[in-house]
Amino acid sequence: TAFELDMSEAGAATFNAGATFGNGVAISHSSGETLTLTKTTTEPSLRFEGDSNKDFVLTVSGETFTLTTNDGATDILVADHDTRNVTFSDNVGIGVSPTTAYGRALQIHDTGTSGANLRLTDSTSGSGTGNGFEIIQIGADNYIMNRENGFIATYTNGTERMRIDSSGNLQLSNGGSFLVK
Repeated sequence: TAFELDMSEAGAATFNAGATFGNGVAISHSSGETLTLTKTTTEPSLRFEGDSNKDFVLTVSGETFTLTTNDGATDILVADHDTRNVTFSDNVGIGVSPTTAYGRALQIHDTGTSGANLRLTDSTSGSGTGNGFEIIQIGADNYIMNRENGFIATYTNGTERMRIDSSGNLQLSNGGSFLVK
């Protein structure tokens, strides 16, 4: 089947009424710089082919975006449009491919000498460098830091057992009152 190709002066190609390339995958023109992938029989998907059957498949189903391995069945990550939640199916590494002897790992790795940092912040603490709660590892040294004027509490079995208050005082508890202040 013949199709008409209209090439603009800006170098953009327009396929009038869309164009179909094998296996029912249609690429149609959209406004702006958007590529729209439409598949009418099932959810739209896009396959990135690699070497030795090492492909990735992106799929959209309802409000869910999924990245899978080449078999299309093993999820790597799932992103929900409405909740903005992203779920990873295995280990997650930032700066490294994570390894673990346990079930799952979130590993943050610094390839230099500045150290790795996990920072938790909210609208009260602010989001700058000197804000929030941090767990930092630099070389062989480790830090647990509350950058705010608040306490750090440790719980076991749903009961507070130890607290370091904002003045640096250590308080120990047996589950009722504090034993040491």
